[in-house]
Amino acid sequence: MTILWAFLVSLGILIWAVALVRRGRRLVQEADDRTNIMTAVVEQGPAVVGITDLNGHIQYINPAFERTSGYTMEEAQGKSPRILQSGVTPGEIYAELWETITNGGVWSGELCNKRKDGNLYWEHASISAIQNRKGETTHYVKVAEEITAQKRTNAALASSEKRFRSVFEQASVGMALVDRQGRWLDLNERLSEIVGYTAEELVGKSFLGITPEEDRAKEADWNLPFENGELTTGHLEKRYLHKDGSKIWADVSTTLVRDEVGAPQYYIFIIKDTTRLRQAEQEAVKRQNELAHLARVHTLQQMTSELAHEIDQPLCAILSASQASLRLIEKDECKPSPDLLDALKMVAGQAERAGRVVDGIRKFSRVHVPENQALDLNQIIQDACELMAAELRSQIIELQLNLDDPTDLPINCNSVQIEQVIVNLCRNGVDAMIEDGSPVKNLTITSTRDNGMAKVAISNTGPAIKAELADKIFSPFFTTRINGLGLGLSLSRSIIETHAGQLWVEPGNKEGTTFQFTIPLQD
Repeated sequence: MTILWAFLVSLGILIWAVALVRRGRRLVQEADDRTNIMTAVVEQGPAVVGITDLNGHIQYINPAFERTSGYTMEEAQGKSPRILQSGVTPGEIYAELWETITNGGVWSGELCNKRKDGNLYWEHASISAIQNRKGETTHYVKVAEEITAQKRTNAALASSEKRFRSVFEQASVGMALVDRQGRWLDLNERLSEIVGYTAEELVGKSFLGITPEEDRAKEADWNLPFENGELTTGHLEKRYLHKDGSKIWADVSTTLVRDEVGAPQYYIFIIKDTTRLRQAEQEAVKRQNELAHLARVHTLQQMTSELAHEIDQPLCAILSASQASLRLIEKDECKPSPDLLDALKMVAGQAERAGRVVDGIRKFSRVHVPENQALDLNQIIQDACELMAAELRSQIIELQLNLDDPTDLPINCNSVQIEQVIVNLCRNGVDAMIEDGSPVKNLTITSTRDNGMAKVAISNTGPAIKAELADKIFSPFFTTRINGLGLGLSLSRSIIETHAGQLWVEPGNKEGTTFQFTIPLQD
């Protein structure tokens, strides 16, 4: 019995020992597996890992450390991490780092390092102490991620935002950021000047709030073409209500800004105040209409005067003949029939009446002409160009002024009439270039002094006028244009000659025509 019990005890001990050995092997294997995994993580992972001793000498660096810094394990081992210092990171940062980790803490922050080849790079690092089971610090470990690309991206973004903000604030036109519902997000100082409201008064409110009530209905769905993808950038002219209650015109360019996946974010409004431009254009149209009216009146006067002259002669002949017939009858003391005598008297009476009507027409045609004034011809040219500005812009015609400068050109003239001449000559050139379909449309006005005369040349790049037509085109009702009346050049020459000047044309060789006129300079 004793022997059996001893055998069983021995067998149990043997079994326990075998189990213990197997468990130990399993634990060792598991530890090896964990070690292998941790080693693989450190060796194969993207994180930069470095280990130093208590004196800061490098004991280990992983492959990511080697790729980032350019140093191999053999080159870095035993060296101080100072080999990575670039001089960009302030010394206070390193002092704070060392104090933190020597006191058992974890330091985290950004460092600018220098590679082996001298190039700089940035990393975000976490550095802490490694302690043994007794709680004693044996090493220091750094785990870091290179953030050079991210820093460059952030710097570029910050620079871009700074430039945009600078352009936004200092722009000579109004600029605003508007959300998808039309509410102001931000606006620059120039836009505040245009509408009279400060940014604080408008931010968060809809732009329709400063849109005239009669315009709001047509602008209610302003964003649909952008939201539907039909437009990315749009352009329109609209009105705003100024804070003082007046209505202003603005040229508005709208651009939809989308994020990286194409989702709409907000709108950029670029707003240019065109109120004065519109007023100037309206004034120019008004002045052009006045000039056109003046031309029609002048033409009517010429036609009336010529018509009266032509009618006056036969009327005089009729009146003379009828009066002579009556005198002959009275002298011969013949007895004509009463009907013949009455007819002759009626002819004479009606001839006199018609003569009085013609004389009235002639007097009516002599309307009062404003007196001449001492004026600057260069200024008259510039005023005429302002009248033509809208038309030249719409027809994409380039205007060049070569005015006698700095000396002005003082002349004694009727400014409206001289301005009319300049506009007529310019418009002739414009019409010629448009009808010809000239690919390059240039209009040049030059003013000079020439032997006591102020001389103006107006050149265009349209088709050349034939030499044989150089004089005919100034005749009344003669025209080379399809829809021309042939009165503009005749009227212009008449005005210039009234001012003791001359107007003529110089045909070009193949293309281009130059009209020139002179007016005496005033002493």
